[in-house]
Amino acid sequence: MTAGAPGPVIIVGAGRAGTGIGLALAMAGFPVTLVSRDAPRRVGPLDIRPYGDPTLPTGTAPWILAVPDRLIAATCRALHESGFLGASSVVGHLSGALPASILTDAIGPLAGRFSAHPLLAFPLPFPPRPMPHGTTVLIEGDPTGELVAHALFGAAGAETAAVDPARKPLVHAAAVLSANLAAALVWSAADALRDSGVPDPLKVSTRLLKSLVDNLGDRPDAAALTGPIARGDAPTVLANLAALEARDPSLGRLYRDLALRLADALRDAGTLPEVPWRTIREILES
Repeated sequence: MTAGAPGPVIIVGAGRAGTGIGLALAMAGFPVTLVSRDAPRRVGPLDIRPYGDPTLPTGTAPWILAVPDRLIAATCRALHESGFLGASSVVGHLSGALPASILTDAIGPLAGRFSAHPLLAFPLPFPPRPMPHGTTVLIEGDPTGELVAHALFGAAGAETAAVDPARKPLVHAAAVLSANLAAALVWSAADALRDSGVPDPLKVSTRLLKSLVDNLGDRPDAAALTGPIARGDAPTVLANLAALEARDPSLGRLYRDLALRLADALRDAGTLPEVPWRTIREILES
């Protein structure tokens, strides 16, 4: 990006990520246009235009494709065929699993290409909320694309970092563990709470997870954890396991797998002594 007033940015997709990133860029002073299949409208400072609108900015404005992974190549080709993208364009996408090279594979040479993956579970776009400051965004691409992406997302308040495209599937899988699969734990816990007569079980389960996240946010180490494994309470671990297996053997297996990982991590961190660690492992492996 050059010095002086920020230039326009075009984001294709007015969903969670497109809206959140667009608002963050707009707050940083960039004129942002969202491209959507919806009718023209505004969301706060964002101008939302339909696909193919002849009033869309042209020239060197960077394009960010905030569309599902399966649509990135097709969207890129459609914009190319409509004359919006070409060899002088800088284009990026937000996929955590696909490399930036998918763009040039789709339409040929570009002035710059990048992928920028925010490590964030974006909220629903209504009410619209900007991408929070401090969000980690992993970037890869060609030199020009990387330069543009680091400048754009850095201006929007993100903490940008380079990522090897070959490692993106592993990073994405890790993000899924944290931001998606944890929901399965919340719902499974809510089911058990419901069977036990606890009112508003999903709200209670969600609040429990949030309390863990808040504690780790305040102190991101093993000392932040509570519960029977953290305190080496083997009898309670045994009782937990028996209750879950009586209700649903698959939940018992899930508890065993996660508890083994947690016990090992706490032992490695020096917060779970050797003797209770061994006792807990014997229970979980029996």
